[in-house]
This record gives sequence, C-alpha cells and structure tokens, in this order.
Amino acid sequence: MAIYFNTNLPETKGLLAFDRTTNKINDILQRLETGYRINSGKDDPTGLIKREGMRLDMKGMQAAINNSISGQNLLTVAENAMGSIANLITGDPSDTRDTGIIGILNSGKAGEIANAINQLATSINSISRTTIYNGKQIINGAYDYNTLANVTNTSTAGKIKDVKVTSADLSDGKPRDVAFTVTGLATQAGVNVAATGGGNIPVAASVKREIILTDGNGKSATVILDNSQNSTGVQYYTDELYDIFKNAVETSSTDLTVTGGNGADLQILTKEKGANKSLTVQVYDNGNPVNLSGSNPFSQATGTFNVTAATINSQGTDWTITGLEGTVVTNDNKINVYSNSIDFSANLADIVLNDKVNLKVTGGTSLQLGKDVSSAGKYNLGISTINSNNLVANDGTTLEMLRSLDYSQDVNKLKAQRAINDFATQIASERGRLGTIQKNVLVANQTNLENQLAVVTDEEASISNTDVALETSRLARQELIANSAMSAIQYARSFSQFAVSSLFQ
Repeated sequence: MAIYFNTNLPETKGLLAFDRTTNKINDILQRLETGYRINSGKDDPTGLIKREGMRLDMKGMQAAINNSISGQNLLTVAENAMGSIANLITGDPSDTRDTGIIGILNSGKAGEIANAINQLATSINSISRTTIYNGKQIINGAYDYNTLANVTNTSTAGKIKDVKVTSADLSDGKPRDVAFTVTGLATQAGVNVAATGGGNIPVAASVKREIILTDGNGKSATVILDNSQNSTGVQYYTDELYDIFKNAVETSSTDLTVTGGNGADLQILTKEKGANKSLTVQVYDNGNPVNLSGSNPFSQATGTFNVTAATINSQGTDWTITGLEGTVVTNDNKINVYSNSIDFSANLADIVLNDKVNLKVTGGTSLQLGKDVSSAGKYNLGISTINSNNLVANDGTTLEMLRSLDYSQDVNKLKAQRAINDFATQIASERGRLGTIQKNVLVANQTNLENQLAVVTDEEASISNTDVALETSRLARQELIANSAMSAIQYARSFSQFAVSSLFQ
C-alpha cells in the first residue's frame, strides 16, 4: 500500500463514506420527524406528482361532502317549516283531539270558519317569511323557479296553467328557454248516443236489456232497460237515457261520467284523459250477448273506437308534443317533463291544437356535489314557495281567495274544504319531493364521496407517509455504518502517524 504525506487516501475514503451515511441518517430523521416519506421532490419525483393530485382530489371531495351536508340542512329546515304548516291544516298528529282547520270546517259556524281561514293564512305567511337559512327566506320564493310563459297560435292561442319547475340547469347564469308545440290533444275514452227523433236505443218486446260499462280499472256500472213485461218493442230517448245512465254511473265506483240530456247527445266518458283510460261497453238481452257489429246505437264520442262482435272498446289518447327533449309523461291534462336540462310540470287543459309554448325560466339554486367545479357535478333544484297566494287548489282557488268567501253558504264551505284538502296534498307532495332529494341525492352523494375519500386517503397515505418500522430499521443500519466509517477514519489517521514515526526513528 502506498503511503503519502499530503493525502491520506484511507482517511479520505472513510470521510466520504461517513458523509454519505450522515446524509442518509439526516433524511431518515426528517422522515421520522415529519411523518412523511416525501418531503421534497428529490425524495420521490413520481410519487410527489401522484400524491399532490390525490390531495387535490381529497380537497374537492371534502368540499363536495360539505356541500351535501349543507344542502341536507337547507332542505331539512324547509321541510320542517312545511311540516309546521301541514300541522296547522290537519292538526297535531300526536293529538287526536286536534283536527286543525279541517275540523273547524266540518263543525264550525260561519264566523268561526272565516276567522280560522284568516288565521291560517296569516300563520302560514308568517312561517313562510321567518323560515330563513343563510339569510334567505327559503320557502318564500328565494329558491323557487320563476317562469314566464308565452303561448302563440296562428288562430286563437290557448293558455298554459300551473307551470311548476322543480329543476333547471342555469349554470351559465342565463335564463333557460324551453319551447314546444302541442300537435295532438289528449282525449277521454267515450261513447256517444245520438239524439235523433226516431228513438235512440230500441229494446224488443219481452226483453230485459243490460248495458255494462267497464272502466280501465275493471270497475263496472250496469244500466238496465227493462221491457220484459211488454208485448211490443220500445224506444228509449236520450233525455230519458241520460237520467238512467247517470244514476247507474253515480251509484257505482267507476271512473266514468255522463253528459247530455235536454235534446243533446248522450255521452259516457272517462273522467280523465289519456291513453291509460278506457271504456268497454257490452250489451245483453235476457242474459245473452248482443252482437254490436251490426245495429249499434253507440258511436265514437272521443278517443279511439273499436267494435268487436259483442264488445265496444274506446281508448283515450295522450297529448302529442314536439320540441321537448327527455321524457314526457302525460296524465289527464297534466304533463311532466324530465330531462337533463329541466324538469317541469304544466296543465294543458286550456291549450289549443298547434299551440306553440315558450317558457323562460329563472331562479332556483344549485349545489356543487362533484369534486370538480363543473355543470356535470351540479344538482339543480327549486324549493316551492308556500304562502297564501301560492297554495293553489285543483280548481285554481288559492288560500288567499278563501278569506273573502261567505261561509254561511254550504257551497262555500264545501269549496273551502276541497281546497284545504288540495293544499294539504300539495304540501305533502313538496315535502315528499324534498325528502326524496335528501335521501336519494344528497345523502347518497355524501356516502359515495365518503367512501371514495376513504380509499383515496388510504392510497395517499401509502405513498406519502413514513413507515416508522422500516425507517427505524434503516436508521439503525446507517448508524452502524457511520460508526464503522468513524473507526476506519481513526485507524487511517493512526496508521499514517505510525508510518511517519517509523520513517524518522
């Protein structure tokens, strides 16, 4: 081995080994002190990039979870307020003696009813104004959608009523324009008996004729034209038939109604419109089915009409609408539209064929439920306005209108009772809708995000966090190497001094 005076190679090598080991020990100590495996880019460049992306995802998920919780709180406050209003109408559900305004309508005097209606309207308006979340009156219009409707036609335009928007994508900050054309009117199922001077429904001598009317629910009404005791045939006219048919229908539980009389055609119709409404007519003489494909007093009144031997079938038709995206569901005069951009319902009872409807929608609110700020991650919703002007019965009567009725008249008591029942149904429907949003959207979204967050957090920890056991083992190893390097340095210095002293003895 060469011996140099100016340079001690063994000592230099020992010092380099000691420095490298010391640096490794410092890195290990930093990982143990901070708890992180990656403290700078040099520790693991690829891991750092992946970890930072995960941390961004985690922050986005946590923000979305907070938004879901905030949305649940918002809807809970709104639903609780509506529950208080419902109790004013139907009474406290825990108190069997409290029947609310309904009980007063059933047993109260005119003055008591008027006072109760006034107090109900005042109390509901007060609850509406004082139900506040984040500084906004949440059931008094702050989160409701506002709709401006315009109907045009080449002749006389009809009218669209009761437009109710429950969700609309207004993420671009602009009103949502919706346009559609009514190309086919919904109809009832129904049959007609023409009012002619020569008689309308003939019944032969010694015949008991039974006409069975069956609705789409399978419920029937039986009309009896009894000529079994007469030796000559007889003709039944529409004015007489009107009373007979009307009595048979009204004493049954069928979904049917009878119109006509006073010289007009007799019509037997379903109460509501739509392709799911039907009417079947069967005729029996002395218990034997009558073939109606020949002489038939019944003709098409509305909907479709089909005669097969001893059976007449009439089917209603749905509204036909063009220009709308998504799913359109019709029920009687009401349509419900569900699409990615807007969900709404409307009453088309006064619409005219080929009417063009334009809706401009504003308002509502949106919740960012996704981790990324984008329209795809937003949930749009509206909370209905509940006050004396916005509680509307099926006949168009508002709670505010009930204040001015004279309750000494039974017809007004009945009108108020029906309206109050409709108000209770309206509130229950809105509470159910908000509850569905809470359960199926907000809670489900929160649960999903929390599950994702747990997985991503675990993955981020595996990349970022220090394995204490592993690092402690490494520290012990490096300390041993450092001690060995220090011993080598000391030996190299001693050997150099020994060599020098040996040369000069």
